[in-house]
Amino acid sequence: MKKSLVFVALPLLSLLCAAQAPPASAGKSVGCKAVREPLTPAQIEMEQNSYKKAAEDFTSELAAHPDSARLRAWQIRNLIEMSGVKEASAKANAWVAEQPGVAAAMTAKAEVMVRQGTLPEAYALAAQSQKVDPCNGRTYFVLGEYENMIGLFATEKRHMDLAHALDPNDDGITSAWISLRPRAESIAERIKFVDASPVFTAKRREDAKKSLAKTAQATAEECSISSAVKEQTVPFSAIRSRPDAPPEYGLEMSFNGKKRRLQLDTGASGLLLTYPAAERLGLAIEDTVYVGGLGDEGNQKSQRAHVAKLKIGDLEFSNCVLEILPPRSNSSDYSMLDDVDGLVGGDIFRKFLLTLDYPAGELKLSQLPPRPNETDATSSLNTEGGEGIDNALGTTATLQDRYRAPEMQDWSQFYRIGHYLLIPTQLNDGAVKLMMADTGASENLIDPDIARTVTKVSTTNRISMAGLSGEADRTHLTDKIVLHFSKLYLPLASMVSVSTARLSRGAGVEIAGFLGFPALKQMTLQIDYRDDLINFKYDPKRPVNSKFQSDAFTRR
Repeated sequence: MKKSLVFVALPLLSLLCAAQAPPASAGKSVGCKAVREPLTPAQIEMEQNSYKKAAEDFTSELAAHPDSARLRAWQIRNLIEMSGVKEASAKANAWVAEQPGVAAAMTAKAEVMVRQGTLPEAYALAAQSQKVDPCNGRTYFVLGEYENMIGLFATEKRHMDLAHALDPNDDGITSAWISLRPRAESIAERIKFVDASPVFTAKRREDAKKSLAKTAQATAEECSISSAVKEQTVPFSAIRSRPDAPPEYGLEMSFNGKKRRLQLDTGASGLLLTYPAAERLGLAIEDTVYVGGLGDEGNQKSQRAHVAKLKIGDLEFSNCVLEILPPRSNSSDYSMLDDVDGLVGGDIFRKFLLTLDYPAGELKLSQLPPRPNETDATSSLNTEGGEGIDNALGTTATLQDRYRAPEMQDWSQFYRIGHYLLIPTQLNDGAVKLMMADTGASENLIDPDIARTVTKVSTTNRISMAGLSGEADRTHLTDKIVLHFSKLYLPLASMVSVSTARLSRGAGVEIAGFLGFPALKQMTLQIDYRDDLINFKYDPKRPVNSKFQSDAFTRR
Protein backbone atom coordinates (compact mmCIF):
# COMPACT_ATOMS: atom_id res chain seq x y z
CA MET A 1 0.00 0.00 0.00
CA LYS A 2 1.79 3.11 -1.21
CA LYS A 3 0.99 6.50 0.22
CA SER A 4 2.00 10.00 -0.74
CA LEU A 5 3.52 11.79 2.25
CA VAL A 6 3.82 15.56 2.24
CA PHE A 7 4.87 17.82 5.09
CA VAL A 8 3.97 21.50 5.27
CA ALA A 9 5.08 24.09 7.81
CA LEU A 10 2.40 25.01 10.36
CA PRO A 11 2.41 27.38 13.36
CA LEU A 12 2.96 25.58 16.64
CA LEU A 13 -0.32 24.46 18.21
CA SER A 14 -1.06 26.42 21.36
CA LEU A 15 -2.04 23.30 23.35
CA LEU A 16 1.17 21.37 22.79
CA CYS A 17 2.80 20.58 26.09
CA ALA A 18 2.16 23.97 27.67
CA ALA A 19 2.95 23.10 31.28
CA GLN A 20 1.72 25.46 33.91
CA ALA A 21 4.02 26.79 36.61
CA PRO A 22 4.37 24.24 39.41
CA PRO A 23 1.80 24.84 42.15
CA ALA A 24 2.79 25.85 45.64
CA SER A 25 3.73 23.06 48.01
CA ALA A 26 2.02 22.33 51.30
CA GLY A 27 4.04 23.91 54.06
CA LYS A 28 4.27 22.82 57.68
CA SER A 29 2.19 25.84 58.69
CA VAL A 30 -0.85 24.30 56.98
CA GLY A 31 -0.99 21.63 59.67
CA CYS A 32 -1.61 18.63 57.43
CA LYS A 33 -2.23 15.28 59.06
CA ALA A 34 -0.99 12.14 57.35
CA VAL A 35 -3.47 9.42 56.39
CA ARG A 36 -2.34 6.28 58.18
CA GLU A 37 -5.42 4.11 58.09
CA PRO A 38 -4.69 0.58 56.81
CA LEU A 39 -5.79 -0.48 53.35
CA THR A 40 -9.23 -2.05 53.08
CA PRO A 41 -9.76 -5.47 51.43
CA ALA A 42 -10.92 -3.76 48.22
CA GLN A 43 -7.82 -1.53 48.14
CA ILE A 44 -5.54 -4.52 48.66
CA GLU A 45 -7.32 -6.44 45.88
CA MET A 46 -6.91 -3.51 43.53
CA GLU A 47 -3.17 -3.31 44.27
CA GLN A 48 -2.98 -7.06 43.56
CA ASN A 49 -4.61 -6.45 40.14
CA SER A 50 -7.81 -8.29 41.18
CA TYR A 51 -9.89 -5.51 39.73
CA LYS A 52 -13.22 -7.34 39.36
CA LYS A 53 -13.17 -8.60 42.95
CA ALA A 54 -12.10 -5.13 44.11
CA ALA A 55 -15.02 -3.56 42.23
CA GLU A 56 -17.46 -5.77 44.11
CA ASP A 57 -15.86 -5.00 47.47
CA PHE A 58 -15.65 -1.24 46.82
CA THR A 59 -19.43 -1.30 46.29
CA SER A 60 -19.90 -3.04 49.64
CA GLU A 61 -17.43 -0.81 51.48
CA LEU A 62 -19.00 2.38 50.11
CA ALA A 63 -22.43 1.13 51.12
CA ALA A 64 -21.12 0.87 54.68
CA HIS A 65 -19.19 4.18 54.48
CA PRO A 66 -21.03 6.37 51.91
CA ASP A 67 -19.24 9.56 53.00
CA SER A 68 -15.71 8.18 52.48
CA ALA A 69 -14.03 10.34 49.83
CA ARG A 70 -10.96 8.07 50.01
CA LEU A 71 -12.93 4.94 49.11
CA ARG A 72 -14.75 6.82 46.36
CA ALA A 73 -11.46 7.95 44.81
CA TRP A 74 -9.99 4.44 44.99
CA GLN A 75 -13.11 3.01 43.36
CA ILE A 76 -12.65 5.36 40.41
CA ARG A 77 -9.00 4.37 40.11
CA ASN A 78 -10.00 0.72 40.12
CA LEU A 79 -12.39 1.39 37.23
CA ILE A 80 -9.55 3.02 35.31
CA GLU A 81 -7.37 -0.06 35.80
CA MET A 82 -10.21 -2.27 34.57
CA SER A 83 -10.08 -0.21 31.34
CA GLY A 84 -13.49 1.15 32.22
CA VAL A 85 -12.41 4.70 31.44
CA LYS A 86 -15.90 5.74 30.35
CA GLU A 87 -17.47 4.53 33.58
CA ALA A 88 -14.65 6.04 35.65
CA SER A 89 -15.11 9.35 33.85
CA ALA A 90 -18.87 9.27 34.44
CA LYS A 91 -18.38 8.62 38.16
CA ALA A 92 -15.72 11.33 38.51
CA ASN A 93 -17.81 13.90 36.62
CA ALA A 94 -20.87 13.07 38.72
CA TRP A 95 -18.85 13.46 41.92
CA VAL A 96 -17.50 16.88 40.86
CA ALA A 97 -21.01 17.99 39.89
CA GLU A 98 -22.37 16.78 43.23
CA GLN A 99 -19.54 18.28 45.32
CA PRO A 100 -17.80 20.93 43.17
CA GLY A 101 -15.61 22.23 45.99
CA VAL A 102 -14.26 18.85 47.16
CA ALA A 103 -10.57 18.47 46.31
CA ALA A 104 -10.68 14.65 46.35
CA ALA A 105 -13.35 14.74 43.62
CA MET A 106 -11.28 17.15 41.51
CA THR A 107 -8.18 14.98 41.91
CA ALA A 108 -10.12 11.84 40.95
CA LYS A 109 -11.33 13.58 37.81
CA ALA A 110 -7.76 14.71 37.07
CA GLU A 111 -6.61 11.06 37.28
CA VAL A 112 -9.26 10.06 34.76
CA MET A 113 -8.13 12.90 32.48
CA VAL A 114 -4.53 11.65 32.68
CA ARG A 115 -5.70 8.23 31.52
CA GLN A 116 -7.65 9.89 28.67
CA GLY A 117 -4.49 11.70 27.55
CA THR A 118 -5.69 15.27 28.23
CA LEU A 119 -2.54 15.96 30.21
CA PRO A 120 -2.23 19.78 30.48
CA GLU A 121 -5.89 19.99 31.47
CA ALA A 122 -5.42 17.26 34.11
CA TYR A 123 -2.40 19.08 35.54
CA ALA A 124 -4.34 22.35 35.73
CA LEU A 125 -7.21 20.64 37.57
CA ALA A 126 -4.82 18.95 40.02
CA ALA A 127 -3.15 22.31 40.68
CA GLN A 128 -6.58 23.80 41.35
CA SER A 129 -7.38 20.91 43.69
CA GLN A 130 -4.12 21.48 45.58
CA LYS A 131 -5.13 25.08 46.27
CA VAL A 132 -8.50 23.89 47.63
CA ASP A 133 -6.91 21.24 49.87
CA PRO A 134 -3.10 21.29 50.26
CA CYS A 135 -3.22 18.13 52.40
CA ASN A 136 -4.36 15.55 49.81
CA GLY A 137 -1.39 13.31 49.08
CA ARG A 138 -2.88 11.91 45.88
CA THR A 139 -3.07 15.42 44.40
CA TYR A 140 0.71 15.78 44.67
CA PHE A 141 1.09 12.34 43.09
CA VAL A 142 -0.91 13.47 40.02
CA LEU A 143 1.17 16.64 39.79
CA GLY A 144 4.37 14.58 40.04
CA GLU A 145 3.25 12.14 37.35
CA TYR A 146 2.81 14.97 34.86
CA GLU A 147 6.11 16.61 35.84
CA ASN A 148 7.90 13.32 35.27
CA MET A 149 6.51 13.14 31.72
CA ILE A 150 8.00 16.54 30.80
CA GLY A 151 11.34 16.27 32.59
CA LEU A 152 10.60 18.37 35.70
CA PHE A 153 12.34 15.82 37.93
CA ALA A 154 13.33 18.11 40.80
CA THR A 155 9.79 19.46 41.01
CA GLU A 156 8.41 15.92 40.76
CA LYS A 157 10.56 14.84 43.70
CA ARG A 158 9.27 17.68 45.89
CA HIS A 159 5.69 16.70 45.12
CA MET A 160 6.28 12.95 45.58
CA ASP A 161 7.98 13.65 48.93
CA LEU A 162 4.84 15.50 50.01
CA ALA A 163 2.55 12.81 48.62
CA HIS A 164 4.39 10.10 50.57
CA ALA A 165 4.45 12.13 53.78
CA LEU A 166 0.69 12.72 53.54
CA ASP A 167 -0.36 9.23 52.37
CA PRO A 168 2.36 6.66 53.21
CA ASN A 169 0.00 3.67 52.83
CA ASP A 170 -0.75 4.33 49.14
CA ASP A 171 1.48 1.82 47.33
CA GLY A 172 1.42 3.78 44.06
CA ILE A 173 2.72 6.87 45.84
CA THR A 174 5.30 4.83 47.78
CA SER A 175 6.67 3.21 44.60
CA ALA A 176 7.03 6.58 42.87
CA TRP A 177 8.68 8.04 45.97
CA ILE A 178 11.16 5.16 46.20
CA SER A 179 12.12 5.47 42.52
CA LEU A 180 13.38 9.01 43.15
CA ARG A 181 15.76 8.04 45.99
CA PRO A 182 19.52 7.61 45.48
CA ARG A 183 20.29 4.07 44.38
CA ALA A 184 21.39 2.53 47.71
CA GLU A 185 18.58 4.23 49.61
CA SER A 186 16.00 3.19 47.02
CA ILE A 187 16.94 -0.48 47.33
CA ALA A 188 16.77 -0.31 51.13
CA GLU A 189 13.38 1.43 50.99
CA ARG A 190 12.10 -1.10 48.47
CA ILE A 191 13.05 -3.96 50.78
CA LYS A 192 11.21 -2.26 53.67
CA PHE A 193 8.21 -1.72 51.40
CA VAL A 194 8.13 -5.38 50.32
CA ASP A 195 8.29 -6.50 53.96
CA ALA A 196 5.58 -4.11 55.19
CA SER A 197 3.00 -3.89 52.41
CA PRO A 198 -0.07 -6.10 52.87
CA VAL A 199 -0.39 -6.27 49.07
CA PHE A 200 2.39 -8.87 48.71
CA THR A 201 1.54 -12.54 48.85
CA ALA A 202 4.20 -14.82 50.33
CA LYS A 203 5.32 -15.96 46.85
CA ARG A 204 5.37 -12.45 45.42
CA ARG A 205 7.31 -11.17 48.47
CA GLU A 206 9.90 -13.94 48.07
CA ASP A 207 10.33 -13.22 44.34
CA ALA A 208 10.62 -9.48 44.96
CA LYS A 209 13.34 -9.98 47.56
CA LYS A 210 15.33 -12.23 45.23
CA SER A 211 15.10 -9.61 42.48
CA LEU A 212 16.18 -6.85 44.86
CA ALA A 213 19.13 -8.91 46.03
CA LYS A 214 20.31 -9.20 42.41
CA THR A 215 19.81 -5.47 41.94
CA ALA A 216 21.88 -4.72 45.03
CA GLN A 217 24.73 -6.88 43.74
CA ALA A 218 24.73 -5.28 40.27
CA THR A 219 27.35 -2.74 39.36
CA ALA A 220 25.92 0.74 39.89
CA GLU A 221 27.71 2.32 36.93
CA GLU A 222 27.02 0.10 33.93
CA CYS A 223 27.84 0.71 30.29
CA SER A 224 30.07 3.71 31.01
CA ILE A 225 32.16 5.25 28.26
CA SER A 226 35.73 3.95 28.08
CA SER A 227 37.00 5.70 24.94
CA ALA A 228 38.60 9.13 24.57
CA VAL A 229 36.11 9.87 21.77
CA LYS A 230 32.91 11.46 23.17
CA GLU A 231 30.97 12.16 19.96
CA GLN A 232 30.41 10.10 16.83
CA THR A 233 28.66 10.07 13.47
CA VAL A 234 27.87 6.58 12.17
CA PRO A 235 26.39 5.74 8.76
CA PHE A 236 23.29 3.58 8.72
CA SER A 237 23.56 0.23 6.94
CA ALA A 238 20.98 -0.61 4.28
CA ILE A 239 19.16 -3.86 5.03
CA ARG A 240 16.82 -5.84 2.78
CA SER A 241 15.08 -9.05 3.74
CA ARG A 242 14.43 -9.76 0.05
CA PRO A 243 15.32 -8.00 -3.23
CA ASP A 244 11.86 -6.46 -3.73
CA ALA A 245 11.50 -5.16 -0.14
CA PRO A 246 12.05 -1.48 0.69
CA PRO A 247 15.40 -0.82 2.35
CA GLU A 248 15.55 -0.54 6.13
CA TYR A 249 18.05 1.33 8.26
CA GLY A 250 20.42 -0.79 10.31
CA LEU A 251 22.98 0.33 12.89
CA GLU A 252 26.24 -1.61 13.09
CA MET A 253 27.57 -2.23 16.59
CA SER A 254 30.47 -4.28 17.91
CA PHE A 255 29.98 -6.74 20.80
CA ASN A 256 33.30 -7.88 22.29
CA GLY A 257 34.89 -7.19 18.92
CA LYS A 258 32.22 -8.97 16.84
CA LYS A 259 30.07 -6.82 14.58
CA ARG A 260 26.30 -7.15 14.53
CA ARG A 261 23.62 -5.18 12.69
CA LEU A 262 20.57 -3.94 14.61
CA GLN A 263 17.55 -1.77 13.88
CA LEU A 264 17.29 1.64 15.60
CA ASP A 265 13.79 1.66 17.10
CA THR A 266 12.47 4.57 19.20
CA GLY A 267 9.47 2.35 20.02
CA ALA A 268 11.73 -0.19 21.77
CA SER A 269 13.58 0.08 25.06
CA GLY A 270 17.17 -0.82 25.82
CA LEU A 271 19.37 -3.11 23.78
CA LEU A 272 17.74 -6.35 22.57
CA LEU A 273 19.51 -9.15 20.69
CA THR A 274 17.83 -12.02 18.89
CA TYR A 275 18.49 -15.45 20.34
CA PRO A 276 20.67 -16.62 17.39
CA ALA A 277 22.80 -13.44 17.56
CA ALA A 278 23.35 -13.82 21.31
CA GLU A 279 24.14 -17.53 20.89
CA ARG A 280 26.81 -16.77 18.28
CA LEU A 281 28.32 -14.20 20.67
CA GLY A 282 28.51 -16.80 23.44
CA LEU A 283 26.80 -14.60 26.04
CA ALA A 284 26.06 -16.06 29.48
CA ILE A 285 22.40 -15.82 30.57
CA GLU A 286 21.96 -14.09 33.96
CA ASP A 287 18.26 -13.35 34.49
CA THR A 288 14.77 -13.47 32.93
CA VAL A 289 12.65 -10.40 32.09
CA TYR A 290 9.60 -9.63 29.94
CA VAL A 291 9.25 -7.38 26.88
CA GLY A 292 6.17 -6.27 24.99
CA GLY A 293 4.89 -4.04 22.22
CA LEU A 294 2.23 -3.89 19.53
CA GLY A 295 0.10 -7.03 19.38
CA ASP A 296 -2.55 -8.92 21.32
CA GLU A 297 -0.62 -11.88 22.75
CA GLY A 298 0.88 -10.17 25.81
CA ASN A 299 4.44 -9.72 27.03
CA GLN A 300 7.10 -12.19 25.90
CA LYS A 301 9.80 -13.71 28.08
CA SER A 302 13.39 -12.64 27.40
CA GLN A 303 16.72 -13.11 29.12
CA ARG A 304 19.46 -10.80 30.29
CA ALA A 305 23.23 -10.88 29.82
CA HIS A 306 26.27 -8.60 29.94
CA VAL A 307 28.81 -7.74 27.28
CA ALA A 308 32.27 -6.52 28.36
CA LYS A 309 32.90 -4.15 25.43
CA LEU A 310 30.36 -2.44 23.20
CA LYS A 311 31.36 -0.13 20.33
CA ILE A 312 29.39 2.25 18.13
CA GLY A 313 31.83 3.63 15.61
CA ASP A 314 34.79 4.79 17.73
CA LEU A 315 32.69 5.21 20.89
CA GLU A 316 33.48 2.37 23.30
CA PHE A 317 31.53 1.40 26.41
CA SER A 318 32.26 -1.15 29.15
CA ASN A 319 30.10 -3.59 31.14
CA CYS A 320 26.82 -3.27 29.26
CA VAL A 321 23.65 -5.19 30.08
CA LEU A 322 21.36 -6.33 27.26
CA GLU A 323 18.26 -8.44 26.75
CA ILE A 324 17.95 -11.56 24.61
CA LEU A 325 14.70 -12.41 22.90
CA PRO A 326 13.64 -16.07 23.21
CA PRO A 327 13.94 -18.50 20.29
CA ARG A 328 11.15 -18.15 17.74
CA SER A 329 8.10 -20.32 18.34
CA ASN A 330 4.38 -20.23 17.65
CA SER A 331 3.92 -17.83 20.57
CA SER A 332 6.89 -15.59 19.75
CA ASP A 333 7.14 -14.85 16.05
CA TYR A 334 9.83 -12.23 15.53
CA SER A 335 9.79 -12.46 11.75
CA MET A 336 10.16 -8.65 11.58
CA LEU A 337 13.70 -9.22 12.95
CA ASP A 338 14.73 -11.82 10.37
CA ASP A 339 17.11 -9.43 8.64
CA VAL A 340 18.71 -7.89 11.74
CA ASP A 341 20.42 -9.13 14.90
CA GLY A 342 18.23 -7.16 17.29
CA LEU A 343 16.85 -3.76 18.25
CA VAL A 344 18.44 -0.59 19.62
CA GLY A 345 15.94 1.41 21.64
CA GLY A 346 16.41 5.15 21.26
CA ASP A 347 16.32 5.49 25.05
CA ILE A 348 19.78 3.92 25.41
CA PHE A 349 21.11 7.33 24.29
CA ARG A 350 19.56 9.32 27.18
CA LYS A 351 22.88 10.95 28.02
CA PHE A 352 23.55 12.04 24.43
CA LEU A 353 21.87 14.32 21.97
CA LEU A 354 20.62 11.79 19.42
CA THR A 355 20.34 12.85 15.77
CA LEU A 356 18.72 10.51 13.25
CA ASP A 357 19.44 12.07 9.87
CA TYR A 358 17.53 9.75 7.58
CA PRO A 359 18.00 11.74 4.35
CA ALA A 360 21.77 11.64 4.93
CA GLY A 361 21.61 8.02 6.11
CA GLU A 362 23.52 8.57 9.35
CA LEU A 363 23.18 8.63 13.13
CA LYS A 364 25.01 11.21 15.24
CA LEU A 365 25.72 11.10 18.97
CA SER A 366 26.86 14.39 20.48
CA GLN A 367 27.13 15.94 23.91
CA LEU A 368 23.99 17.48 25.37
CA PRO A 369 24.19 21.23 26.00
CA PRO A 370 25.42 21.64 29.59
CA ARG A 371 22.95 23.00 32.10
CA PRO A 372 23.92 26.23 33.88
CA ASN A 373 26.60 25.54 36.53
CA GLU A 374 26.73 21.87 35.53
CA THR A 375 30.04 20.03 35.65
CA ASP A 376 30.85 17.47 32.99
CA ALA A 377 28.33 14.62 33.10
CA THR A 378 29.62 11.09 32.66
CA SER A 379 28.63 9.66 29.29
CA SER A 380 27.07 6.22 29.36
CA LEU A 381 24.46 4.11 27.59
CA ASN A 382 21.17 3.08 29.17
CA THR A 383 21.27 -0.35 27.52
CA GLU A 384 18.95 -1.86 30.13
CA GLY A 385 16.15 0.52 29.19
CA GLY A 386 13.01 0.50 31.28
CA GLU A 387 11.33 3.08 33.48
CA GLY A 388 12.94 5.74 35.60
CA ILE A 389 15.36 8.59 35.22
CA ASP A 390 18.35 6.32 34.94
CA ASN A 391 18.09 2.64 34.13
CA ALA A 392 17.28 0.95 37.44
CA LEU A 393 15.90 1.62 40.90
CA GLY A 394 16.85 5.11 41.95
CA THR A 395 19.51 7.45 40.68
CA THR A 396 22.90 8.59 41.86
CA ALA A 397 22.55 11.98 40.20
CA THR A 398 21.04 15.14 41.66
CA LEU A 399 17.59 15.48 40.14
CA GLN A 400 17.11 18.58 38.02
CA ASP A 401 14.28 20.13 36.08
CA ARG A 402 14.44 20.20 32.30
CA TYR A 403 16.71 22.73 30.61
CA ARG A 404 15.93 24.32 27.27
CA ALA A 405 19.25 25.48 25.80
CA PRO A 406 19.24 28.68 23.71
CA GLU A 407 19.72 26.68 20.51
CA MET A 408 16.66 24.54 21.40
CA GLN A 409 14.15 27.32 21.97
CA ASP A 410 12.02 26.31 18.97
CA TRP A 411 12.17 22.56 19.67
CA SER A 412 8.95 20.78 20.62
CA GLN A 413 8.29 19.37 24.08
CA PHE A 414 7.14 15.75 24.09
CA TYR A 415 5.75 13.60 26.87
CA ARG A 416 7.98 10.68 27.83
CA ILE A 417 6.52 7.68 29.64
CA GLY A 418 9.33 5.17 30.07
CA HIS A 419 10.75 4.97 26.53
CA TYR A 420 7.57 6.14 24.78
CA LEU A 421 7.96 9.46 22.94
CA LEU A 422 4.42 10.86 22.88
CA ILE A 423 3.88 13.72 20.46
CA PRO A 424 0.76 15.93 20.86
CA THR A 425 -0.93 15.64 17.45
CA GLN A 426 -4.12 17.22 16.19
CA LEU A 427 -6.24 14.87 14.06
CA ASN A 428 -7.86 16.77 11.17
CA ASP A 429 -9.55 19.72 12.87
CA GLY A 430 -10.42 17.63 15.92
CA ALA A 431 -8.87 17.12 19.33
CA VAL A 432 -5.17 16.93 20.15
CA LYS A 433 -4.17 13.32 20.86
CA LEU A 434 -0.90 11.61 21.79
CA MET A 435 0.92 9.79 18.96
CA MET A 436 4.06 7.76 19.59
CA ALA A 437 7.10 8.65 17.47
CA ASP A 438 8.22 5.12 16.55
CA THR A 439 10.95 4.54 13.99
CA GLY A 440 10.30 0.79 14.30
CA ALA A 441 6.67 1.04 13.14
CA SER A 442 6.41 -0.02 9.50
CA GLU A 443 3.26 2.08 9.04
CA ASN A 444 1.68 5.22 10.42
CA LEU A 445 -1.01 3.73 12.68
CA ILE A 446 -4.09 4.97 14.51
CA ASP A 447 -6.56 3.38 16.92
CA PRO A 448 -9.90 2.73 15.14
CA ASP A 449 -12.08 4.17 17.93
CA ILE A 450 -10.06 7.39 17.94
CA ALA A 451 -9.97 7.54 14.15
CA ARG A 452 -13.77 7.31 14.01
CA THR A 453 -14.02 10.64 15.82
CA VAL A 454 -12.52 12.45 12.80
CA THR A 455 -12.93 10.18 9.74
CA LYS A 456 -14.47 6.96 8.40
CA VAL A 457 -12.96 3.58 9.25
CA SER A 458 -13.47 0.25 7.48
CA THR A 459 -12.35 -3.30 8.36
CA THR A 460 -9.82 -4.99 6.05
CA ASN A 461 -8.16 -8.39 5.81
CA ARG A 462 -5.60 -7.18 3.26
CA ILE A 463 -3.17 -6.02 5.92
CA SER A 464 -1.74 -7.76 9.00
CA MET A 465 0.31 -6.07 11.67
CA ALA A 466 2.62 -7.68 14.23
CA GLY A 467 5.00 -6.53 16.93
CA LEU A 468 6.93 -7.99 19.86
CA SER A 469 3.60 -8.90 21.49
CA GLY A 470 2.32 -10.93 18.55
CA GLU A 471 -0.13 -10.20 15.76
CA ALA A 472 -2.97 -7.71 16.11
CA ASP A 473 -6.39 -9.40 15.99
CA ARG A 474 -8.15 -6.92 13.70
CA THR A 475 -6.89 -4.37 11.21
CA HIS A 476 -8.77 -1.42 9.72
CA LEU A 477 -8.21 1.34 7.18
CA THR A 478 -9.24 4.95 7.59
CA ASP A 479 -10.33 7.50 5.03
CA LYS A 480 -8.35 10.71 4.56
CA ILE A 481 -6.76 12.08 7.72
CA VAL A 482 -4.38 14.96 8.43
CA LEU A 483 -1.90 14.81 11.33
CA HIS A 484 -0.77 18.16 12.77
CA PHE A 485 2.30 17.91 15.04
CA SER A 486 5.11 20.25 16.03
CA LYS A 487 5.39 22.80 13.20
CA LEU A 488 4.30 20.33 10.51
CA TYR A 489 1.21 18.68 9.15
CA LEU A 490 1.01 15.39 7.34
CA PRO A 491 -1.96 14.72 5.02
CA LEU A 492 -2.60 11.00 4.43
CA ALA A 493 -5.02 9.43 1.98
CA SER A 494 -5.56 6.66 4.59
CA MET A 495 -4.01 5.11 7.69
CA VAL A 496 -3.74 1.55 8.90
CA SER A 497 -5.82 1.30 12.06
CA VAL A 498 -5.26 -1.21 14.88
CA SER A 499 -6.21 -1.14 18.53
CA THR A 500 -3.75 0.59 20.85
CA ALA A 501 -5.75 -0.31 23.98
CA ARG A 502 -3.09 -2.61 25.40
CA LEU A 503 -0.33 -0.02 24.97
CA SER A 504 -2.53 2.69 26.46
CA ARG A 505 -3.33 0.60 29.49
CA GLY A 506 0.34 -0.16 30.07
CA ALA A 507 1.34 3.49 29.67
CA GLY A 508 -1.50 4.79 31.83
CA VAL A 509 -2.50 7.32 29.16
CA GLU A 510 -4.42 7.04 25.92
CA ILE A 511 -2.06 6.52 22.96
CA ALA A 512 -3.87 7.35 19.74
CA GLY A 513 -1.39 5.70 17.39
CA PHE A 514 2.07 5.90 15.83
CA LEU A 515 4.00 8.38 13.76
CA GLY A 516 5.77 5.53 12.00
CA PHE A 517 8.81 5.09 9.84
CA PRO A 518 7.13 6.08 6.53
CA ALA A 519 6.73 9.57 7.98
CA LEU A 520 9.86 9.83 10.12
CA LYS A 521 12.34 8.59 7.50
CA GLN A 522 11.73 11.74 5.46
CA MET A 523 13.12 13.89 8.27
CA THR A 524 16.07 14.57 10.50
CA LEU A 525 15.08 13.91 14.11
CA GLN A 526 17.01 15.50 16.96
CA ILE A 527 16.02 13.96 20.30
CA ASP A 528 16.98 15.13 23.77
CA TYR A 529 15.81 12.39 26.17
CA ARG A 530 17.18 14.30 29.17
CA ASP A 531 14.89 17.30 28.72
CA ASP A 532 12.14 15.64 26.64
CA LEU A 533 12.68 17.86 23.60
CA ILE A 534 12.49 16.92 19.92
CA ASN A 535 13.18 18.76 16.69
CA PHE A 536 11.53 17.56 13.47
CA LYS A 537 13.48 18.95 10.50
CA TYR A 538 11.88 18.41 7.11
CA ASP A 539 13.37 19.69 3.87
CA PRO A 540 11.54 18.51 0.70
CA LYS A 541 14.66 19.33 -1.35
CA ARG A 542 16.87 16.83 0.50
CA PRO A 543 16.94 13.50 -1.37
CA VAL A 544 17.15 10.19 0.47
CA ASN A 545 20.65 8.77 0.63
CA SER A 546 21.28 6.73 -2.51
CA LYS A 547 22.07 3.46 -0.73
CA PHE A 548 18.52 3.42 0.59
CA GLN A 549 17.11 3.88 -2.90
CA SER A 550 19.16 1.25 -4.70
CA ASP A 551 18.10 -2.28 -5.55
CA ALA A 552 21.18 -3.76 -3.89
CA PHE A 553 20.48 -6.87 -1.85
CA THR A 554 22.46 -6.31 1.37
CA ARG A 555 21.06 -8.88 3.76
CA ARG A 556 23.84 -10.86 5.44
